[in-house]
Amino acid sequence: MNMKYYLNILWMYLLFINLTAIGQTSEERNIISQELPKNIYWSQILSNEISCFIVGFQDDDAVLYNLKSNSSNIISSVGKKMFAFMSNDEVFFGSLGNSIATDSLGKKVLKFDFNGKPKGVTNILGIGLITNYSFNPNTKDILYVTINFDGYMEGKSNGRMEGNIFTSKHSRPIIKFEYIQSPPPLRIVLPIVAIKEKIYLAFDNKYNISVYSKSGKIIGSFTYPDFKPQPYSKSEIDLLSHMQKSVVQEGITYPPLIKKIDISDDGKIFVTRYPRPGSVKLIVDVFNATSKYLNTLEFHLDKNEKLIDACLISKDKYACLLSSDNSTSIIRIYKFKNI
Repeated sequence: MNMKYYLNILWMYLLFINLTAIGQTSEERNIISQELPKNIYWSQILSNEISCFIVGFQDDDAVLYNLKSNSSNIISSVGKKMFAFMSNDEVFFGSLGNSIATDSLGKKVLKFDFNGKPKGVTNILGIGLITNYSFNPNTKDILYVTINFDGYMEGKSNGRMEGNIFTSKHSRPIIKFEYIQSPPPLRIVLPIVAIKEKIYLAFDNKYNISVYSKSGKIIGSFTYPDFKPQPYSKSEIDLLSHMQKSVVQEGITYPPLIKKIDISDDGKIFVTRYPRPGSVKLIVDVFNATSKYLNTLEFHLDKNEKLIDACLISKDKYACLLSSDNSTSIIRIYKFKNI
């Protein structure tokens, strides 16, 4: 056996068994890290108890990369949908942004099986800026969030962002909400997840997650008890894009907080915080099924990597979709001890 063989073995060991300390749990393990095919706009991780896919878009087609089989399926002619979510056996594609009465294409959600066979179309009934979707596996219903963004930006709402949660079965919202949002909002995607009898909705400007019943009744809210919001520092602002720099102020403007909400099979709630500029830590707070704080996980990214999406893919595995400075997309999976 030559030196090249031993170097390859060492490289594989460093790639798959990289151990580092994390938060209040004892360790994280980076168990896989691989580049995704180029020339595809990789945007999301979708996972359920059966399957895990990386979703990408190329022209008017979508790509489903199966993380378990390392194979891809092309879903043709989804148009400019650019947002996906899934059930146990189907994948949905919908539009984000303004949905108006005359926009027939934007007001439809397309449904396919995992092999790309069309399974139908669902009409979207609510009017407003659509910011997120979720699928409730118990009610078999699509939920989506809309906000009155135009009125807010025109200064007609006194800083109160008004929103609604619709289901695909009704033309009237099951939930109406509002929250204070200091302008300008740097990100208006409000994370939502519907599971069993509950709907969880996170707001953009503070660590607060509202919990509703499936019929829209407010049940309560929760937060990470020791969270202390901090505005942008000068060094963080220096790392923002030119457009972002023009609308934020040091010591005044706060960055977006919550990136994602996931619910594990045993009811635990995983809240992924949005990384601060320049940070190499991805922080995930864990709560039990009654919203009691349990623990915090810290996943370490490489320098110059940016988070695209993140997702709990099993009770002890967490996946990150990342982009690097050389326009490479990477999927990295971490394993943590059961909480």
